[in-house]
Amino acid sequence: FNSRFLIISQNDNAKTTCLYHSNPPIGSLMVIDLISLNELPKTLKMIDFPEFLPFHPLGLFIQGEILYVINKVFERKDERIEIFQIIQNSSNDLVLQYLRSLSFGAEYLGIFNDLVALSENRVIITGSFPEPTVSKSSFLRFITPLLMNKFLRKSSFVYDCDISHSTPNCTILDSSDSEMNNGIAFDGVSRILIANTMERRVKVYELNNTK
Repeated sequence: FNSRFLIISQNDNAKTTCLYHSNPPIGSLMVIDLISLNELPKTLKMIDFPEFLPFHPLGLFIQGEILYVINKVFERKDERIEIFQIIQNSSNDLVLQYLRSLSFGAEYLGIFNDLVALSENRVIITGSFPEPTVSKSSFLRFITPLLMNKFLRKSSFVYDCDISHSTPNCTILDSSDSEMNNGIAFDGVSRILIANTMERRVKVYELNNTK
């Protein structure tokens, strides 16, 4: 978030993606104080976040004081992005003010991994898995698509999403097919960098042009 505070996500991904766990433990967003490194990470309070909504965070991105976080809501068959404002009070404590949600629905369930926000209306999201599947075994949940990508087709993609309306509109980024797109970073000017875990490389894109 700044030179003092590091915000991270915490979630039991194995239990979240396994149907044997009908009520997986709720995840959280946590903060690490880089000045007081002897202290354990603290859970961030989320003000006005809907109580009925499960929270299983994964990738996140901070743009100024705005936090975007992927929420994998398997219980409701929904892949979401939750948007918060980061507030630092006079005591130097951080809290999160919930702003709004973006629902991508079952079509993208379990696919999204990480994201960057290029503006308040556009996000780029990596999709690690080829299709929205949830296996009864967390092991099968991960190994099946990996084998499909490795030996049958490269079907892990990156999504360019317009979020200016209530329903996001996503298209697949040109030449983004790979065995496993994972982390993503934005240089703040014109380039995005996408880590391909299985192929052990980073692909660099110029906005609106593939390199």
